Amino acid sequence: LIAQDFHFSQFYSNPQLLNPALTGNFQEDYRLNFIHRNQWSGIGSKFQTTAFGGDINIQGGKLNKDKIGVGVQVYLDDQASLLNTQGFLTSVSYIHTLDGHRRHHLSGGMQLGYMAKSLNVEDLQFGNQYQSGNYNSSASNNENLDNFDLSSITLQAGVAYTYDLTKLSHLFTGLSVYQITAPNQSVTGVDNELGQRLIYNVGLEHQLSEKVKIIPQVMYMFQSKASDLNFGGLVKYELIPIFQTNLILGAFYRTSDAAIAVGGFEHKGIEAKISYDVTMSDLRGTETLEGSSPNNLVGAWEVSVIFKGIFRNHNYANDYTVPCGIF
Repeated sequence: LIAQDFHFSQFYSNPQLLNPALTGNFQEDYRLNFIHRNQWSGIGSKFQTTAFGGDINIQGGKLNKDKIGVGVQVYLDDQASLLNTQGFLTSVSYIHTLDGHRRHHLSGGMQLGYMAKSLNVEDLQFGNQYQSGNYNSSASNNENLDNFDLSSITLQAGVAYTYDLTKLSHLFTGLSVYQITAPNQSVTGVDNELGQRLIYNVGLEHQLSEKVKIIPQVMYMFQSKASDLNFGGLVKYELIPIFQTNLILGAFYRTSDAAIAVGGFEHKGIEAKISYDVTMSDLRGTETLEGSSPNNLVGAWEVSVIFKGIFRNHNYANDYTVPCGIF
């Protein structure tokens, strides 16, 4: 098997796992995030991934128009109650304003973390434990896996760029590399490095009308011969202007894998979304296992919450200017 990292369909809902350069890269002072993914529960499987954390930005003083971002992130990945992965990440970024009109911003970030993996050996079954076609749990598996425990230091880096095309349009893009240290995942002594994961994303926020904002975006990820192309968009519709409440709807497609439906709401500094992956690959024909509901879809659902806030009063109007022609 070729080792790979987990992924989220709502890649845009956890910026620190998308690109370290996005740490602290927002208008407010701090941001808290939570995301949970439950995959293939319809066929009796348990593949769950949870991530949560937060980041802040430091601005003003000698930084002038620039910012420094600092953040932490924790993730827990449970693969069928057999293989468990836990990680703790710390990130730092520098967001630099490139021009006097504050339209161009370039940021770079680094992320250092600790990752641990453990295997539930008791639930593994091996061929030599089957006798006359029947499984015998008391039979020895003849494997030396009693001390399966892997831990490693991980290193990530990335760059991001944003550009205010007009007063109504905002372009963003980024490139990042995860698992730069390529930690060894072997328990047999043979090298089995976790491949470096390359991520590129690009998108646009555009105020289509007074009440409607569209956010098309694309994410491409490559790791250990596996590629992940996810593209689509979100639409935000202003429901109650006085309460700053927006409805969120969206659709994405991960090639050769799944169609993704997204729904949620935005209220002041809170954004909550839920999504469901409708499997489009050959796995959609998988039959349910004994004890599971026979009509469940083979897919995955995710729920995410982001909260942004401020510590102190700011004159945020100074962060933006009306784009105009430069001669």
